[in-house]
Amino acid sequence: MGIKALHHLYCQIWKQQEWPEDWKLQEFVMLYKNDNSKECGNYRTIALISHASEILLIIILNRMKCKVEEELSDCQAGYRANRGTTDMLFVLQIIIEKIRDGNEEGYITFIDYSKAFDSVIHSKLLDIMTEMGFPQHLISMIDSLYHNQKATIRWNNANCEPFNIEKGVRQGCLLSPHLFNLYTEQIMRQADIDDMGINIGGRDITNLRYADDTALLSDNLTSMKRILHRVNNAGQPRQRRQLTSQRTGINE
Repeated sequence: MGIKALHHLYCQIWKQQEWPEDWKLQEFVMLYKNDNSKECGNYRTIALISHASEILLIIILNRMKCKVEEELSDCQAGYRANRGTTDMLFVLQIIIEKIRDGNEEGYITFIDYSKAFDSVIHSKLLDIMTEMGFPQHLISMIDSLYHNQKATIRWNNANCEPFNIEKGVRQGCLLSPHLFNLYTEQIMRQADIDDMGINIGGRDITNLRYADDTALLSDNLTSMKRILHRVNNAGQPRQRRQLTSQRTGINE
């Protein structure tokens, strides 16, 4: 009986494209890590979401992940099947060895985005999905999921009053890593840096990514500065975040 009731509820939500408000509510639990217990930065946040909503999230993910894969470049290895950090590190090692063996010039800039997942602008995310050609029904479901999103914090066995969450992908949500990948993929497209990288086998490689961990590559310092400038500018309208970088010259 319970399964039939849930199935009926999921069908109604899918048909009406509107999430129940209590399914959108997130509960944040603060776990103390170390050092000064009065500093917010010394706590790890765990997000709890509705268990019933997770089944519908799986359904949505299964319907969108093929399209997500089509849109992502080979340079992104985060949250993708049969890919990982070891793949990107291997590619980076091969590039460095090629440059050193040929005594060529090469530069790598490692980028650290401050609170990248928490900085995603919801309206821009929906625009990106539309630009990429995702089915309107899926976009409407994501829109409803993020509209009027609220959270509460559990502390000392009590919860504070719910408050609005105006930006960032949802913590603990199955869709969030994939939505974030789409967001950053569009930033790289807008940066238009495909012809400024290091040539490997007739192809310019300008960046290697694992989620928000990014390495930018170029065969000369002038191009590297242009790449960094373009990536920074492309991200500004879409994501209010701080960018710090460390440049490494391979044969300096």
